[in-house]
Amino acid sequence: VCYDIQGSSGPQLASQMDRLGPYDSDGNKTWAVASLQFVISGGTCYSDGTVDLSDVVVSLQSTITMPCWRPPPATSPTEISKFDGFMYLIARHELRHVEIAWQWARILEKQLKDANTCDQATLNAVYNQVWSNEEAAQDAFHASPEGQIIPYP
Repeated sequence: VCYDIQGSSGPQLASQMDRLGPYDSDGNKTWAVASLQFVISGGTCYSDGTVDLSDVVVSLQSTITMPCWRPPPATSPTEISKFDGFMYLIARHELRHVEIAWQWARILEKQLKDANTCDQATLNAVYNQVWSNEEAAQDAFHASPEGQIIPYP
């Protein structure tokens, strides 16, 4: 998903991103964000109390929101190149968040199958623990050298 920004210089573009950028899951304004949600399907709970979760599937719904810029005709090629490089780094950063979430979606799927129960409290506990671990992995990425905030301009 894009939000449109306008300007012909780095400071103008940064100001637009500050003003128009999305909010992250903590309610902080940011320039780009990956929104992530696990979607669980499959599994059967029978009336006799038996369970078959062998076909449970956990998929991931993800949306990456980033700035879109169409340089005005007189914009310097250097500024365009600098912004393109910045966008490449943002895209890589946000895609890494999606990759981390997919890793945890696979873990959640396995743990739900292994639990093989329809007890809602147990399933909720599994889900909440995996989601908490996924968030910790995302935080660890942000704390790593490759997950640091990308400066611009």
